[in-house]
Amino acid sequence: MRSTRSGNYGVPGDKRLMYRYIAVDCSSLLFGNAFKMKQLKANEVKTGAIFGFLRNLLFLAQYFHCNKFLFCWDGKGSDRKKIFPEYKNKRGKSRKEDKQLEDIYQAVLVQSRQLKNEILPQCGFNNHFAQEGKEADDLLANIVTYHDGVLMVSNDEDMFQMLDLCDIWNNGKQRMWSERSFIKEYGITPIQWVDVKALGGCSSDDIPGIPGVAEKTAIKYLLGNLPVHHKTFTAIKNGKDIIERNYKLVRLPMDGTKYQKIIPDTLNYDAFEKMCKKYWFNSFLENLSMDWENFFRGRV
Repeated sequence: MRSTRSGNYGVPGDKRLMYRYIAVDCSSLLFGNAFKMKQLKANEVKTGAIFGFLRNLLFLAQYFHCNKFLFCWDGKGSDRKKIFPEYKNKRGKSRKEDKQLEDIYQAVLVQSRQLKNEILPQCGFNNHFAQEGKEADDLLANIVTYHDGVLMVSNDEDMFQMLDLCDIWNNGKQRMWSERSFIKEYGITPIQWVDVKALGGCSSDDIPGIPGVAEKTAIKYLLGNLPVHHKTFTAIKNGKDIIERNYKLVRLPMDGTKYQKIIPDTLNYDAFEKMCKKYWFNSFLENLSMDWENFFRGRV
């Protein structure tokens, strides 16, 4: 069950906090790199997302002195769509209207399967989590609920609701979030973030909230600073059905998410070296600043 323990495992005087594990929303390390390195290929096979993903792993390991990674992947299907069919509909429509975007998306899907099923396991990364109907967000939330000392890597603000249990590194913005920094920024506790999303909805996931209620208004309501005679206050009181539906969509982990057991890795530098040659990632082996051998030996 959830505790209220802060996720800070800091070493005095060192901004790089120490963690037992780094739990990764894999999509957060895949898609940005796919756009930046969309021309990268090996034998006419696109490899930009794979290259960027692995380079990000090395950065995270070196910066946070940890090479124990837990990889969270989106599962097949969507239990949320069963509750609300319009969930994330606009994303699919946008891709279908933009051929280049759709091509990159499909290339990422292929490369993500290569990483999950071949490259990472062959290199000895043994902790890969996915569950049918659930998203990586659910698995990340479940991991920090049951395991201490985890740094979460995610660009999704929905994960703020877990900040009483862990710290979160936003790899896209290169920013660390802690329970303390969240409270300072928003004036509410992390657990209240799910209330904000239930009231205001989530535009990135196509979840509508109470009409007229955005993030700031929801926070004002939760803090008791929205006048009772205000029309938005009345709308919130009358929006019980919307709020109850949204809780089912935004609360993490979603009901039915299974426990994730962590097992030891069997990291293998020789297998990594062989993979680099196969995919033409010569810079990983030739660039002295990319110390992959120490990464695999656990000396990061």
